[in-house]
Amino acid sequence: MGYVYTDVRRSVMISVLAVVACLAGCGGIVPSTNVCTQIGMPVGLALRVEAPLAAKVKRATMRVCWDGSCRDAGLVLTPSTTSVPARKTCGPGPEDTCGAVATPDGELVAFNDLPGLPKKAVRVGVALFDGEGASVLDREIEVTPKGAFPNGPDCGEAGPQAGVVAGETGLRERA
Repeated sequence: MGYVYTDVRRSVMISVLAVVACLAGCGGIVPSTNVCTQIGMPVGLALRVEAPLAAKVKRATMRVCWDGSCRDAGLVLTPSTTSVPARKTCGPGPEDTCGAVATPDGELVAFNDLPGLPKKAVRVGVALFDGEGASVLDREIEVTPKGAFPNGPDCGEAGPQAGVVAGETGLRERA
């Protein structure tokens, strides 16, 4: 009885190996160098409000203009975070796995969805207000949105994005 089981198992293994060898030889199993997911990527402009200015800001608006028309938006400001180690030390063993936690960094961020945003210079106005509604900053800047490649350059370009950074000295384009 043990011989029949061993023979069946051997036959199945030989069949599986033959199929794998055939597929590999015929190009059916070829490791891909590019994995292109169907990841979505919003088109628009990001805003970062740096510390210490962020401590004063409670509300923000953005106006973006191109080709003779403008789009106004109230922005939802959220605290920016940075990753910090969850443990003080990390070792080489599996029990020494390191981790990270998101910690607020004192800045604020927002994103303005702008379908149709072109890959050419646009005029961006940012107004920041304190809790009383008084203006903290009201400036304009010209930025040039660029196509983004969320899966790398071999997987195609997603819609354009740009970023604006607001600080104590005004606005600048995100690097």
